Amino acid sequence: MSFTIAVNPTIVKPYRFHRANNPVVTQEVELPDGIHYSITGHEDRIGIATKTQLELFSDCGFTRDRFMMQLHTLASVESAHLVLELSIAHIFDSPPAGSQMPSKSVYGSVIAWAERYAVVPWFCGDRKMAEKTTYSILDRWYRDHVLGEHGQSLYRNARRQAK
Repeated sequence: MSFTIAVNPTIVKPYRFHRANNPVVTQEVELPDGIHYSITGHEDRIGIATKTQLELFSDCGFTRDRFMMQLHTLASVESAHLVLELSIAHIFDSPPAGSQMPSKSVYGSVIAWAERYAVVPWFCGDRKMAEKTTYSILDRWYRDHVLGEHGQSLYRNARRQAK
C-alpha cells in the first residue's frame, strides 16, 4: 500500500515525513491557497492546512480576511483538516509575544471554524506531532476511501446525505 503526499510548493518549511519502516513519497503539487497537504489524485477530496502558533494568532487578527478565504477553499474538499502545531494550553498559557489577540478569541475562532466550515481541528502540541498527525490523517483517509479497508465510510455517507 502506498500513496504520494501532495505538498503545496508555497510552504516555506514543509514536513519531511520521515518514517523508518515505510518510506514516504512526496511531490510538489499546485494546491489551492490554504491547502498545504493532500494525496496526489485526490486533491479535491482531502485537504490539510497546518498552522504554527504565530500563524494561528495572526490568522485570527491581522490576516483574518485572507484566512477566511482559505478556509472556504479548504472546506470545499470532502475531508478538511486544520493541523495545529500547538496545544490548547499553549493558546492560553503562552500566546506569542506582542500578540494583541485575546486567547479566548483565538480558541473561540477555532471552535467556530470547526462548526461553520466542517474543518476538523487537531491540536498536536508541537511540530513533530503535527507532522505525524498529518501523515496519519492522510494514511487513514487513503485506507478508508481508496483501499476500502473499512467498507463505506460513515463520514462520507453522512456528507453525501447532507448534500
